[in-house]
Amino acid sequence: MVTGACEPPSLPTDKLTRLVVPFFLLTLLLASYGLRTIQPYSAILLGEVLFYGLALLGLVGDTPLLRRIAGPPSALVLLNAAAAVALFMFVFRRRSLLELWVPAVDPAEERARAA
Repeated sequence: MVTGACEPPSLPTDKLTRLVVPFFLLTLLLASYGLRTIQPYSAILLGEVLFYGLALLGLVGDTPLLRRIAGPPSALVLLNAAAAVALFMFVFRRRSLLELWVPAVDPAEERARAA
């Protein structure tokens, strides 16, 4: 049976990799800092610091031009921070993770209950 385009298999390791990427990025930053006296690594460290600085500026700044420029770095940092928190909650939370989930409430239902 031919299905057209071949899709790579979806492996559980893909989901696990997303959870550990923030720690790899932190390791890369620390390694670059440790090797900052060697020429190529000092340039890499400078690039990383500028990237994370731009991401932080994008998270706290609120001008349209800044959001346009710093949006992608801010999104990457924010999503990786969320993945690190998710992994931390999964590993260290004693109670059920289902307690964190709160079902969405439809605004129309909310008004009907209030009336």
